[in-house]
Amino acid sequence: MKLDILVFGAHPDDAELGCGGTIALHVKAGHKVGVVDLTRGELGTRGSVQTRDAEAAEAARVLGLAARENLNLPDGFFENTKAHQLEIVKAVRKYQPTIVLANARYDRHPDHGRGSDLAYEGCFLAGLAKIETSIDGVAQKPWRPRALYHYVQSQFITPDFVVDISDTWETKIASIRAYRSQFFDPNSKEPETYISNPPIKGGCPLLNASTEADDAHPVLRKQAVSILNTLRDSIITMLDNGVKYGQLKPGIEKEYYASIIIATLEGAIMMSKLRGNNEDITLATRHLETVIRDISI
Repeated sequence: MKLDILVFGAHPDDAELGCGGTIALHVKAGHKVGVVDLTRGELGTRGSVQTRDAEAAEAARVLGLAARENLNLPDGFFENTKAHQLEIVKAVRKYQPTIVLANARYDRHPDHGRGSDLAYEGCFLAGLAKIETSIDGVAQKPWRPRALYHYVQSQFITPDFVVDISDTWETKIASIRAYRSQFFDPNSKEPETYISNPPIKGGCPLLNASTEADDAHPVLRKQAVSILNTLRDSIITMLDNGVKYGQLKPGIEKEYYASIIIATLEGAIMMSKLRGNNEDITLATRHLETVIRDISI
């Protein structure tokens, strides 16, 4: 099966978290998109291999993938070696993608950086005719994608370009929610992880500092005000860019919306912290999405 876009991910859920909206956008446009997971995520703290397999299949259904397979490389221990490079070569030649999307060049999880390097080198090697590979006894022809791009993951990396996924945001979220075992669940008995903790566990540092400072610590209060102003200015700049590039309505009160966004989030964080769950921050986020939609073009 020839694909327009092939996405490599070190673990099941990498593709959904890193570029699920982009995948859904291109599927919606009629392109054939597939995902190749390098490992089954067997070292993950939460969920079993069987659970992750089922979740990946559900996410593939949500995104409308034309193909999804797993190379069964060892989670945490795959390497950029000849044996593992050849697995990438076989996948690239099998699906003959025009574009490949791969893990971030560097990230918090070392598998992501290694997965990035492995995909890059495998894609190049796939185009060399003297490297012979076969599937089920049938020789494969050389194939090299026209372009390879890396999606951003846990660690922020300034992107070279950004894909607008406004129309497929909900599909992206639905594909992520397919991985129920990996994210926050108040009823789960499994250990908490980097991505399963409620987002409000420690509250907001700015809110905490502001509360502590108040009238008792003028120096700390001065720093908190400076950070607040920087945050507000950053949001105003983003809104300015939205108007400039035709994404937001001209003439909006940018200062007003910046204050509303900050106040809504800070209040929701405080409520979620006190109540011990993320219900309030979820509701606040949903409200802000409505606010942004109202001022969008």
